[in-house]
Amino acid sequence: MFGDDRVRVAGTIAEALELAVESADAAALHGAGAGVLVTGSVVTVAEARALMSST
Repeated sequence: MFGDDRVRVAGTIAEALELAVESADAAALHGAGAGVLVTGSVVTVAEARALMSST
């Protein structure tokens, strides 16, 4: 479930969110419940929230 093959590296938070959403969408297509959880500093989470609310 949480193997090394599921680890990806992104250069920016925006890229990381895009990868995470694509992965969650792919899992949802196969009937699995999926979502994206952002953790880290308050600044990191605030930046992710701002990016997600602008889409």
